[in-house]
Amino acid sequence: MKKISQHLFFQRDDLTVNETIAGTKFILKGCRIEGEPGAPAFPVKKMKIALPPKMRPVKLRVKVVNEIAVTHGRIFVACIQPPVSPFLQEKNRQEHVLPDEKLYRKAMSVKGDIAVMGEMLYIGNFPVAVVEIFPLRYDSDGTVRMIEHCILSISLEKDEDVYIKPQITYHQRYREHSIVHEMVVNPELVRRTPLHRRKVKKPAEVIPEPIDIPGRVTRMGAPPLVIPKRVDYLILTDNDRWDGETMTTTGSTGDLVTEFKKLAAHKKKRGYRTHVARIRDIVDGSYGDFSAGARDLQEVIRNFLKHFVVSRGVEWLLLGGDVSIIPHRLACGCAWGRIEKGSLDKKNKSEWKGSYLAMHVDAGIFGHVDHNLTNYRTGELIPFDPGGTSNSVTPGWYHTTDSTFATRSAVRTEWIRVNGPVAVANEIMVWYTPTNMIPTDMYYSSLYSGLYNRPGRHDWDLLDNELYGQHNEGNISLDGVDFSVDVGVGRAPVESAAEAGIFVDKIITYDNWGDSHHISEYNHFKKMLFVAEHWARHFHTLTPQPGNSMPPGNERFSTDLVGGYALLHAEKFAKKNAASKIICHYSDISRKVLHFSQEADRNNPGWYYAKSANDLRPNLVEIDLIVFKIKIPIPTEWVVVYGPAADISPLRYDVDKEETDSSVTQQEELRGWVRSNFGRINQVQRLYSDVTDMPGGSLSGAGLKTLTGENLKNELNDGPHFVSLTGHGYSGGVAHLNEGLMNKLTNGEKTFIAVADSCLTNSFDVNDAIGEKLVKYPGGGAVAYVGNSRYSWIGVGDDFRLAFFKAMKYTRNLATLNDSRCYFAGDTNSRLYKIWTIFEQTLVGDPEMNVYRTDSDAWPKYIGNHKTKELHRSTCQWVKRMASWNMRYYDSIEEGINLGYDGCAFCLKAYDHG
Repeated sequence: MKKISQHLFFQRDDLTVNETIAGTKFILKGCRIEGEPGAPAFPVKKMKIALPPKMRPVKLRVKVVNEIAVTHGRIFVACIQPPVSPFLQEKNRQEHVLPDEKLYRKAMSVKGDIAVMGEMLYIGNFPVAVVEIFPLRYDSDGTVRMIEHCILSISLEKDEDVYIKPQITYHQRYREHSIVHEMVVNPELVRRTPLHRRKVKKPAEVIPEPIDIPGRVTRMGAPPLVIPKRVDYLILTDNDRWDGETMTTTGSTGDLVTEFKKLAAHKKKRGYRTHVARIRDIVDGSYGDFSAGARDLQEVIRNFLKHFVVSRGVEWLLLGGDVSIIPHRLACGCAWGRIEKGSLDKKNKSEWKGSYLAMHVDAGIFGHVDHNLTNYRTGELIPFDPGGTSNSVTPGWYHTTDSTFATRSAVRTEWIRVNGPVAVANEIMVWYTPTNMIPTDMYYSSLYSGLYNRPGRHDWDLLDNELYGQHNEGNISLDGVDFSVDVGVGRAPVESAAEAGIFVDKIITYDNWGDSHHISEYNHFKKMLFVAEHWARHFHTLTPQPGNSMPPGNERFSTDLVGGYALLHAEKFAKKNAASKIICHYSDISRKVLHFSQEADRNNPGWYYAKSANDLRPNLVEIDLIVFKIKIPIPTEWVVVYGPAADISPLRYDVDKEETDSSVTQQEELRGWVRSNFGRINQVQRLYSDVTDMPGGSLSGAGLKTLTGENLKNELNDGPHFVSLTGHGYSGGVAHLNEGLMNKLTNGEKTFIAVADSCLTNSFDVNDAIGEKLVKYPGGGAVAYVGNSRYSWIGVGDDFRLAFFKAMKYTRNLATLNDSRCYFAGDTNSRLYKIWTIFEQTLVGDPEMNVYRTDSDAWPKYIGNHKTKELHRSTCQWVKRMASWNMRYYDSIEEGINLGYDGCAFCLKAYDHG
């Protein structure tokens, strides 16, 4: 049995320790806080290890070489909170998780796993092991220790059942090697692995009953359809709108085909073999019969792509139309919508009653007749039972009149009865509603897998219940989704010829930048804008209660001078918006931060959360952790402040969090990475809403202003190339960037590439989300937008945004940058939230577009191929296919031509002597 080993090192200087009212928090450079909610929040380091081809990991072993204590005594480590959706946070639909006594006891009494191995990834045909390391952990006495040096060993065995994906192009395989080389901790293994073609021995496993796509098709009343033998760049579009379910047209869009043929001609000039395929020709059978057995138009298009992509060598696919032209697939996301077992005193809990499952739900969000209820473990669909005929044998659900669950209700209530066999009904359930049915274009890019082409089944729906992409914590491929891509996909969200023209012109202008722009305008590619609006709504100001009456109203405080305390009231204190810092303002220029103390009273100044307005005792829970007991404060709407008269009767109180809002810290992490890896992106601006809490060292080094609509408009009009956005979003905008502000943009040809970690800004099933509007805005705006089609998750989405920019080290193609999201599929922590994000993160833009990472990429240099004696511009697509040892650089065309190099027939056609 083979083995692969890896040394890991961690440094004490990279560890930051913060004391908070919720416990001690540890921050370790290069690590994240992830894990089971309620467990100690120790940092975890995620890493990927390349394995030899056709091998799989069997066992993971860890040897600790050196370990040190990082605390001088026993401490309480704050607990892990689940990822938060900003939308659900605002609606108060997510609860604050308390420390789980069992998980803390386990962490102290048993030395848990130092490392765990997730699901193996395949990037192309390259196996990659996903490993998560926990460098900090509890000792049995309650102190915390850190591993400084450990050795990971992975035992390997030959994988006889490995699925060999079809090779679409040699360049695609080369790109996959480059991706793996950059992401793993052992790139030397990748360099030693030969890059060679692999043929699929059993084509039927890839494409059942192969269809011979003709080269030329005669169509009645139309010119013959010419189908090239090789196609690098495929555009799907049509001049009609289509109904996905009925596969019929619903009206005309205008001449989109002609506009996209302009884009195809542009790509052809750059050396790509292109083809524009109409939906009508696919449906009518001009390319072959792809409708047999298909449920809807989405499946017909997918069937066509499975044959066309591999037979023609397609690398890039542009969906040339909004969802009214090329319909989207809805995938299931179960990070939200699960009904766990628990007390029916709380909503969205269930309880087994011996012969049926009783469910108490929020009737405003669950239990509509068009919602789908499924068994979380198996994915089985539990049908709505309108007549109350379901029983212990026949599954079904219906509303009941009250909590006795005895009488069926014909109208929606908060009480639901789920009938069926014990194995079906006595389980965690998942509701699928418009909230967690995720529009995704990944359905058109993940085409080849051993999970697909199952006889009698539909791709992405192996359960055959017309719900696509179902999964759970233990099986992310429950419905047969392979979370890898085979063709780079982008969408042009257009519905008219005019919109298509704007979209196409922006791409051509971006690609041809070097043809007509002055040297000073190349500074555009040195500019990056970071925008961060508060995730959390923690900051509040409380003013005195009129008349000083008790209890105070919301956002007010009252003072009891006799009792020596002030009572503060804010509904936003509770749950996720709990304060950890109270600032007492004596005047507009004099203030003090008050001390938190659960032992505060009239003789001991301090503040704490009270049980209620009528019970001013500290609200807390006591947990026995074997070696010591702790008291955890539980936030409520009420805070008691004890202290001298000046502290309990001030001008006002401000309440806030101790730390900088994560929207800012996440952007700062990305800014630091960009500065270290792309130093020429040196004209950086920052617009943050939480500036006052930023660490002192981070206030310098780049332009920093308060986020306002006016400041954002001015910075966008200044022409940044990259725009990184964070904050509460909706389909209409994020962080002040809405349609009103967009219509004031005058950045013209200096369009930007935007990447947003926000809710709904790319909900392309809505007409139209801000991401779509920006790429269709004629006065400038964006040339591409990457964002979420549903709700984002705080603490997860920033990982994906960082991965997008990290991918620029090995690729410049937009689709490949966006496809970096798929490399999170093997993670073990927060995996449901990551699968959700993989589905929803969508590119509206040109998938092939070569991103100018800095001005040096955009500046037209000239490269000769020493082997073929051809001369290219650096922006020519053939350059990236050229081996580096064949490249010769020249400052001018004339210099290369004079040395005997001939011009490329595409990028330097005027100099082609052949």
